[in-house]
Amino acid sequence: MIRVRTRGDWDKIDQIIEQKGEQIRAGVERSAHQMAQLMQGDATILAPQSHPKPGSHNQGKKSSGHLKQSIEGFTRIEEDKVIAGISTNVDYAPYNEYGTGQRGSQTNKSFGPNDTLGAGSFNMSWPGMVARPFMRPALFNNELQFNEILIMNIREDLGV
Repeated sequence: MIRVRTRGDWDKIDQIIEQKGEQIRAGVERSAHQMAQLMQGDATILAPQSHPKPGSHNQGKKSSGHLKQSIEGFTRIEEDKVIAGISTNVDYAPYNEYGTGQRGSQTNKSFGPNDTLGAGSFNMSWPGMVARPFMRPALFNNELQFNEILIMNIREDLGV
């Protein structure tokens, strides 16, 4: 059951929430699933795909696209919370997201007020690689759209 605390004389709203709680929850869960799919799609588009440099030991090989293919959207319910997110199991993903060395420390930027820049591997004794973020932008670039999806789904479920 969803519980919402309100301030002031909002008895009517409390009554609606009490009566329609399951419909609201269904809208929230559907919204979370849609948000996870949206973030997954954007992160997949933004994820870097390596192109072997001339003269490297990988010259002439095509990128496997493993990082892009590994990005998955997920939703889960924990007590009264519905959580949507994206993840990858590729061990080098954080190095792409945050960069490494001197170049990483210079190019790692914040995407929003709640963004954490991560520890990174900013060993200043080596050049490293630039940050090529794809997960955080997939979240922060869609923040406003998430609210619209949520409102649309709840309205639809309530018939408003």
